[in-house]
Amino acid sequence: MGYMDGGHDPHEPVRHAGLAGMALADLFERFDHDRNLWHAPIRRLLEGLTTGQALWKPAPERHSIWEIVRHMNFWRTYVIARLTQAPLPDPATGDWSVPRGTGESDWQAELQAYDQAQQRLVEVVRSLTGSRLMAAADDDTGVRVYHWVVGLLAHDSYHAGQIAYLRAMQGIPVS
Repeated sequence: MGYMDGGHDPHEPVRHAGLAGMALADLFERFDHDRNLWHAPIRRLLEGLTTGQALWKPAPERHSIWEIVRHMNFWRTYVIARLTQAPLPDPATGDWSVPRGTGESDWQAELQAYDQAQQRLVEVVRSLTGSRLMAAADDDTGVRVYHWVVGLLAHDSYHAGQIAYLRAMQGIPVS
């Protein structure tokens, strides 16, 4: 039954304030932690890697796990900024950038940045109402806020697969 026949109009905002945001935040938590049904949780894919393993590339033109994590951190920060109307980060600061330092403390700092971005992302997404998710994110493109949120879920799943594959190529099992 379509909305013309009395069903829900998909263009109308969801009336349950926060329910949609809570559901999406739950997906981000599941993708990151132990309850993911689709792929190994992202955080578990990053656990136990040495700096050498995180920096390893199968070929010079390919990305390392560390570069992928920096890229994920950048786009999480970008989406958080879009959702909170904060200044957007500069792509030169993290999107596909090579880490400045490559020591163990640098890798741990990168993982901590990932954890902080994850926590902030879940907080921000959880607070979104259905109306906010359906709102235009950009007047010029027709993109809605939910496109940014759901797009980031797809983005993270794609990169989780890359990280899992790079681990497998190095013979590193996921615990």
